[in-house]
Amino acid sequence: MRIAIVGSGQLARMMVLETRQLHANFVFLALPGDATDSVAGLGDIVKIDAIPTSEGAFVDLYNALGKPDVITVEKESVPVALLEGLAQYCPLYPAADAIAVAQHRGKEKDLLNSLGIATPRYQVINRVEDLAAGVAALGLPIIAKTLVGGYDGKGQWFLKTQDDLAPLLEAFPEMGIVLEEKVNFSREASLIAARSVSGDIVFYPATENVHSDGILLTSVSPAQDLSAAETATMEAAMRRLMEHWNYVGVLAIEFFITDQGVLVNEIAPRVHNSGHWTMQAGKASQFENHIRALMGKPLQPFNADAAADNTGTVSGMVNILGHYDLARQPELEKTVPCELHWYDKPPKPLRKTGHINFQHTDRDALLKNLEAVKAFVYQSES
Repeated sequence: MRIAIVGSGQLARMMVLETRQLHANFVFLALPGDATDSVAGLGDIVKIDAIPTSEGAFVDLYNALGKPDVITVEKESVPVALLEGLAQYCPLYPAADAIAVAQHRGKEKDLLNSLGIATPRYQVINRVEDLAAGVAALGLPIIAKTLVGGYDGKGQWFLKTQDDLAPLLEAFPEMGIVLEEKVNFSREASLIAARSVSGDIVFYPATENVHSDGILLTSVSPAQDLSAAETATMEAAMRRLMEHWNYVGVLAIEFFITDQGVLVNEIAPRVHNSGHWTMQAGKASQFENHIRALMGKPLQPFNADAAADNTGTVSGMVNILGHYDLARQPELEKTVPCELHWYDKPPKPLRKTGHINFQHTDRDALLKNLEAVKAFVYQSES
């Protein structure tokens, strides 16, 4: 089977490296401005300078991709028109409407609430003239986010007082913003699941995440001390959303865990950074189950207890942001048994260039190793 991946970054890379045993054939569609370092040598690369606008141009692009049997994405920041055009020639998973909703924070929250899935209170502000009324409706402090675009903490403003409105008024984005109440959460957690063409769903254990300046820094799974009710709420939200879209592939949902209940922060219709720990845990990683879903193959249950070496395992992941001295990795491995996943990307400040996975049968020992890995990675910058 030939699979086209829209995007050419590290997630596309890991979809290939984690699924060699499935014998799929991959091609990457690099959009304008996309780097291709991460996927060099892993399949054909087709680069485009502009989005096709005619039926003939879409036919040419589909042919240039080698007439793939199915198309998927590694990111949601993809022109929907491109996806809709290509979907005329073969299945697209996930479907374009799921990706379109995830691109627009207002539409995303509207859909979630219409499905009975709780989110923080919010106000969509399309005109700068309506900003004051929106702030008054929610009360300070609040968070403002661009309706479209922005990721890893970009395109956001934290408004504590009326004085904080001035910078937002000056830089009010043309596409509008969404105002969200500032949630007092005890922690952030994510849930990742895969759904097959036939509707079977495989859940991975919930993951507890820590961010730094809006960028994911560490993940630990399973998340500690989630109640049965909290887990059920998270899984019900996932199931409801997947069934609404007739979703195929991996979907990630980020949650706030609060005293008042579980609230959805955002969704990602793709494989997700907070699921990278699955590469060393359970029967199949998120990447393998995503590709299995695309190929129409049975999904593999997580079921870590099925493998003797994974019984009772706690998994951890530390993101590498920016430069990392690869020559020092053996030094770390002498202290903490771990596995480095490098993305072959030129380092830039705060760019995700790799991650390190590790496991332990004791949570306290795992958390101690997490701190050791984090200290090693970021001390090595100097």
